[in-house]
Amino acid sequence: MGQGTKRNHPCWCGSGKKLKKCHYRRDEEKPLPVSDALAGFKRAHRPRKCLHPEASEERCSGQVISSHSIQRQGSLAHIAARGHVLGFTPEFGQLKKTGGRIEPRRLGLKKASTFPGFCSSHDRSTFAPIETDPIVPTPEQAFLLSYRALSKELFQKQAQSEVMSRVLQAADRGRSPMEQVLFQTWRADHALSTSLGSRDLEREKRLHDEILLNETWSKDYCFLGVPITSRPTVVSSGAIIPECDFAGNALAELGRADVECDLLAFSIVATEAAGLALWACRAESVHGMSFLRQAATLSDEALVQGAVRFAFEFIENTFISPDWWDALPTSKRETVIRRANSGIFDDPGPGRLQDDRIQLVEWTVGARVAHLNDPTPS
Repeated sequence: MGQGTKRNHPCWCGSGKKLKKCHYRRDEEKPLPVSDALAGFKRAHRPRKCLHPEASEERCSGQVISSHSIQRQGSLAHIAARGHVLGFTPEFGQLKKTGGRIEPRRLGLKKASTFPGFCSSHDRSTFAPIETDPIVPTPEQAFLLSYRALSKELFQKQAQSEVMSRVLQAADRGRSPMEQVLFQTWRADHALSTSLGSRDLEREKRLHDEILLNETWSKDYCFLGVPITSRPTVVSSGAIIPECDFAGNALAELGRADVECDLLAFSIVATEAAGLALWACRAESVHGMSFLRQAATLSDEALVQGAVRFAFEFIENTFISPDWWDALPTSKRETVIRRANSGIFDDPGPGRLQDDRIQLVEWTVGARVAHLNDPTPS
């Protein structure tokens, strides 16, 4: 690559370092040990500061705690078998065995769905209405389910950004110059995508903080939910930028620095004998409200089947009953796994949520609950 005369120039990879301190003769270096990569990944997911908008040394109760984004004694316990659930969180050892394909793996209730987002005081006081009261949902409960999901997504995105910029920057050690270029091009593309995602999440977090502090969820927040009158076998919590709706209409266009995207939050919660599937967003969310309006045209039964497709298609923070999985036919298991890997190896396009006529669950449903602040009939 003719690097000898350019040792003091900025490295071609964009790290900001001089070539001699970065990619100079990197092909001669020892490959990054797996243990170092895993240690870097663990550091990136360390506890940071409390995410409450009024967090401070005076108002916080010590260190940030590891709390559940999905209730451990509620939703998770109700789908568990022998103290465990199955989840789709990627894990290095499993990915190595499966060739990069994400498959459900066994997780204890203590570890499933946790993230270090809030100090114990703010975690307890902020989320009490969804921890101690029955989920109706009220506008406040819909907002808090969304706020917790958004907070977890923001933490994950911040950790992902650190992995991209620090851990993976050195992951091409020992590779040929051409392999280095290909790898760093891939890393730069993903780093840009992560950066844009962080930008949108941070903006949404600020807007959600205002609603939280001003308690304006009845005016500023909208939701559409379907009560499940039998016990759910899948629970989920997440927040995404909606790319499409159930009719196959394209919504937000990801990856553009000149376009700000809005958020849509999603939950499937379980109680001892029932549950709820819920989508929610800010009333001013262009993409979120477009999704809600289209979803509101579906029947209650179609909505609950759509909720399961949505969970597996978009929400990594989804967990399933081991007993349900064991009883599921092989063809339906493959459908679930295909959806869990959607977008990793291919571009599924805007039709990914359309009804595929594959009924993955046999839940009974009640009449929908809606708070749309919108003239569209619900």
